[in-house]
Amino acid sequence: GGSGVDRTLSVVPVAGRSGTTRITLSVRDSEGLSASQSFSFTVVAANRPPTVAVTEPADGASVTAPTNLLVRAVATDADGTVTKLELFENNLKLAESGGGALSYLWANPPVGTHRLTARAVDNTGLASTSAPVQIMVREAVRKPPTIVLTAPIDSSTFPPGSSVVISAAVTTFGTAVRRVEFYAGSSLLFVTAATPYQFTWDDLPVGDFSLTAKVFDDAGMSAVSSPVLIAVSEVALGDVA
Repeated sequence: GGSGVDRTLSVVPVAGRSGTTRITLSVRDSEGLSASQSFSFTVVAANRPPTVAVTEPADGASVTAPTNLLVRAVATDADGTVTKLELFENNLKLAESGGGALSYLWANPPVGTHRLTARAVDNTGLASTSAPVQIMVREAVRKPPTIVLTAPIDSSTFPPGSSVVISAAVTTFGTAVRRVEFYAGSSLLFVTAATPYQFTWDDLPVGDFSLTAKVFDDAGMSAVSSPVLIAVSEVALGDVA
């Protein structure tokens, strides 16, 4: 545009395109005389940062400990290449790769809330960080073991000086038995960690006894059996009402 001897040329580059263009301007006057001038200019598109995302696990996911958690991240760069991809838990770097994909098996993440992000760097050094993914690692709800006395029979009577086999059956739920203790009242009679869980109480003294067993597992949980009552007396079994 313009008038007289002044003219204006406007050039609008295509968005996101780079390159060199040569333009020639020619003018002619009313007497037929002409002149021309050529020039070149280079358009360099602004570098765009890479795009990056944590794709696994999903935001808001919840897992139960202990577990191994698979974490994945991907990154792309529209005008270059991804040269580094990093994975973070809060500010702690968990893993790094030299391309646009990353898979990391997180062994036994601690119980609590975790914020996962990924950071991608392109071939020009431009970096971007993903939206955060928040996950919850929950502590497993563990059940304590159970224990029951299987021998002797409740309300049994034995003569003094005799022997009685005391046996227990234990059930655990994902834990291991550390030990089993046998009691007569509050007196500890025997401790074992080996199956079968039983022992022989020899030379029974006269009296009435409440027999129990207590089990301890490797998670620190314990349980006590229901009592089994026995009597040690001179009364024969057939005389017990």
